[in-house]
Amino acid sequence: MICAPQCKTCTGTNYTCTSCKDLGTVPSPIHYYLFENSCVQRCPYLNYYQNHANRSCDRCKAECKICVNAINDCIVCNEGSVIAGRECLNSCPDKSYITIIGTCFACDPACQKCYGAMNSMCT
Repeated sequence: MICAPQCKTCTGTNYTCTSCKDLGTVPSPIHYYLFENSCVQRCPYLNYYQNHANRSCDRCKAECKICVNAINDCIVCNEGSVIAGRECLNSCPDKSYITIIGTCFACDPACQKCYGAMNSMCT
């Protein structure tokens, strides 16, 4: 069977891709990623990231709205989650506090619990 140009392998019809190939030549190849049996140049922005090793669009962790490079490398969380570093959690970890924008930051080292960054904000 002859597959669509961007498909490396296919099944059923020639547009039902099972893997993708790169088109063009070095130094400017066009990379394709497998997404729902199609090969696309860009994965959907929300809830997916481009898995460069597998040439596929992989889902982000459930709490993550936008991730990059890996399933749990989050830069934006879904509503109800907070971001700590680049991970989406249900609540901030110990010795950290949540900001008004839903980001966790470390407490002052003198604090066990806090509601802000300064040592006067310990609880």
